[in-house]
Amino acid sequence: MLASDSLLTGIAEGRFDLGMTDSSVSHEGIRTEALLETQAICVLHRQHRLASRDEIRVEDLHGEDFIALSRRHSSRAAIDRLLAREGILPNRVLESSTNVSVIEFVREGLGLALLNPFPLIHQIGPEIVMRPFLPMLGYRTDFVLPSSRAPSAATMAFMQAVRNSFDRTAYPTSTLPPDTK
Repeated sequence: MLASDSLLTGIAEGRFDLGMTDSSVSHEGIRTEALLETQAICVLHRQHRLASRDEIRVEDLHGEDFIALSRRHSSRAAIDRLLAREGILPNRVLESSTNVSVIEFVREGLGLALLNPFPLIHQIGPEIVMRPFLPMLGYRTDFVLPSSRAPSAATMAFMQAVRNSFDRTAYPTSTLPPDTK
């Protein structure tokens, strides 16, 4: 786990063979290969007043305690644009640099958040519920590789193993790579 800028620098410099990111990548030293497309989910403590809803809509966020990702995340700009366009003002109580810490703040009941469900969907635990968020906000997770060299056989085998490991029922609103099992 690295900050996206550190990951991308390491890939471009050839220090790392492979990475995964849901940040937008534009760098001559890096090539991307699509892994997964998902839709944003709203994560809430199971006792939150909105937890009984089947879906969370943008207008539901107005005035709610909200845990935001830091501005270095590309998804933050998309969320901020949506909220501004709709005139929605959540009560931003925290800002965090990682999805893992956002989940922990939600677990403590400090607010709700909008996140990419991958890869955290299996690590959330019983205290937290996930609800589809509307309007849909898309995420794309890519493998990132150095553009200066072809991936090794081990790297290609690992990428295929990751693709083959997906539980196709865990991401119902997502686009997964073709089933190659």
